Amino acid sequence: MEGGPFSRYYSLDSLLIRPSNLKEAPVTQQTPPMVGRTRHTELTLDQIAEMQPGLGALMPQVSDRYWILYYAAKGGNWPLARHQLGEIRGLLRLGATTRPRYADHLNAFINGPLSALEKALGQQDIPAFEGAFQKGVEGANRYHQVTGHPEIVWQLPLDPPKHLSLKPPPQGANP
Repeated sequence: MEGGPFSRYYSLDSLLIRPSNLKEAPVTQQTPPMVGRTRHTELTLDQIAEMQPGLGALMPQVSDRYWILYYAAKGGNWPLARHQLGEIRGLLRLGATTRPRYADHLNAFINGPLSALEKALGQQDIPAFEGAFQKGVEGANRYHQVTGHPEIVWQLPLDPPKHLSLKPPPQGANP
């Protein structure tokens, strides 16, 4: 059988790879960027990613909430203290997501000092709370050092925040 069983479909010449047999792949259009829309504008996914807060924007919020947490617990406003703790946890998780380089440190703080604070708050145990709070301060300052920011040394402000009631909530208020 001349040329083999496939000769009627392909010539040997057509199967050889030669520059003359190569064709350029068709040019395809570039995929347009993903866009999110608000009532004010359109934003690309890259623009939205750039807007995510870094630790420089998140840590002042963590600091303020840690301050409020302390004085709320000391004042007997346990619901406010628990709320601040939850917000701190959320901010640190956001930081771990937007700045994965620090995720191990942030998650260690969540699982260490914040967990100890949560336990003390749940038991409304002021001595345990004060110990856990101080360990959190020490841990945060250690993390600042090992992450290259020894200039950041957190300390508890001497005065409680003036813009919130730190007393126990009125009887019958939602806990």
